[in-house]
Amino acid sequence: MSEKKPQTPVKSNSQAQSKLFKAAFGMGSGTMLSRLLGYLRDILIFSFFPKFVTDCFVAGFRLPNFFRRVLGEGALSVSFIPSYLELKELDPEKAKVLRNTVFSFLFSVSVSLSILGIIFMDSIMGAVLSYGDFQTDSEKLGLAIQIGRWMFAYLFLVTQFAFSMSVLNAHKKFWVPGVAPAFFNLGFILCFFLPESILNFQGQQLSIGVLFGGFLQAGVVLLTYVKLVGFPKFNFSFWFKPFKRVLLATLPSVIGIGVLQLIGLINLSLGARAGEGALSYLYIADRIIELPQSLIAVSIGTALLPNLSELWIKSKDEFNDSVSKAIRLFLFLGLPSAIGVFFLASPIVQMLFQRREFTYLDVIAVTPLVKVYALLILVSGLARIILPIYYSFKNTWFPVVNAAIVVIFHWFVGTYMVNNYGLEGIVYATLLSGVVSFSVLGFGLKYFIDTFVFGSVAKALISFFIPNFLMGFGLYILSGFIPEDKSILQVVYLFIVILVSVIIYFGAAKLIKLNEAESVLSILKRKNK
Repeated sequence: MSEKKPQTPVKSNSQAQSKLFKAAFGMGSGTMLSRLLGYLRDILIFSFFPKFVTDCFVAGFRLPNFFRRVLGEGALSVSFIPSYLELKELDPEKAKVLRNTVFSFLFSVSVSLSILGIIFMDSIMGAVLSYGDFQTDSEKLGLAIQIGRWMFAYLFLVTQFAFSMSVLNAHKKFWVPGVAPAFFNLGFILCFFLPESILNFQGQQLSIGVLFGGFLQAGVVLLTYVKLVGFPKFNFSFWFKPFKRVLLATLPSVIGIGVLQLIGLINLSLGARAGEGALSYLYIADRIIELPQSLIAVSIGTALLPNLSELWIKSKDEFNDSVSKAIRLFLFLGLPSAIGVFFLASPIVQMLFQRREFTYLDVIAVTPLVKVYALLILVSGLARIILPIYYSFKNTWFPVVNAAIVVIFHWFVGTYMVNNYGLEGIVYATLLSGVVSFSVLGFGLKYFIDTFVFGSVAKALISFFIPNFLMGFGLYILSGFIPEDKSILQVVYLFIVILVSVIIYFGAAKLIKLNEAESVLSILKRKNK
């Protein structure tokens, strides 16, 4: 009778897959509302402000976002969550001390950086925007400095949000952190309509909107945090051994993420060379692909880290199986997203942004950037899926090596490409850098834990070829019927084409009996009940 025991791991794997799907979709559904409001925010910005102002806004907003990703989301996600989960199981009181110590540390650092950024904004902007019309136009550089100085206080607010989000994610709470950025966008949109009579400079409502939205975003997540674990308390026990271990483990990842985030600053500097509107165009292209990236790669990666941290301790086989399932899930959703964005880039840009200040000539300029970035959805998304694998077995130094390689590569290739191909050269360089990052991280996993992710990627691509080919062919034919002029008819045709493409894709996936199609559809059915 004992022969029936091998069935148990199958059940365990099925349960692990179900948990990953549910967590990823919980994060993704919360993110959807945020992204939709984010698009409304961006539509208002680029419709009512000239590119002179929007370029300055993009430059000013990039800097606090750089520190946010390094100090907040990056540091907490990669080192704090695994250590906190482990300590929570062994000694809940020590886990509480660790939680409050990390909060106190981040509070102190973010306040200090915010103050320093505000004081030295002139020098920071002068160094980053040292080319192009920002240097020849003192008025434009001055506006970028003003906007940047106001928005740098957002760093403190978003760091508090990132801390609360990480604690909630560690407790498997994903929906509220996913939906909280919607409050940021809502607050931002409300400030957009501030009367001009109370403003001191052009575009100031954008700066105020970032601060007010950041306050709402942090507040919503903090309320859930308080209900779950109580108010955060100051604890400056930086000599506490678990905190020192987290800090030592965090430093390499902070450096790695910081170095990788330098690509954004490099693109900011390179974009300044490409003339007025270049920074705005790059921002819009990036925002369009951010929706599928956030809904798919970021959601899966965020949900994957706590699960992998547990499985690494329990079972190597289940660990590898979870990695393979995460890659397959990402490619099952990411491939059709990339194909759809590629074929529908022009009508999407036109529908979202063409109005008032944003003309059809701007649509023509942005469309090829979006097409290249559509491919970036795949390579960048795969890299985001792989990164949590390293952090789950507490290897934080190799991502640093990878980040350094990618940044050096991007600086030289990006400089060459922008000098020879202009604005489009920047996005080509970004795509190539994404390929390098994925490749280095993938080969690293083979060396460290004998996990061959390229095999999982190849198998998934073969498995998903038929539905993606059919959908892509359908898009190629159907996209030709979408009117080129901006109209209600164009919007209707665009949505019909998207709907038909989704039906073709999932219909073909079900016909060839892909497990991912069944899992996604079953979760959607349960959520609609």
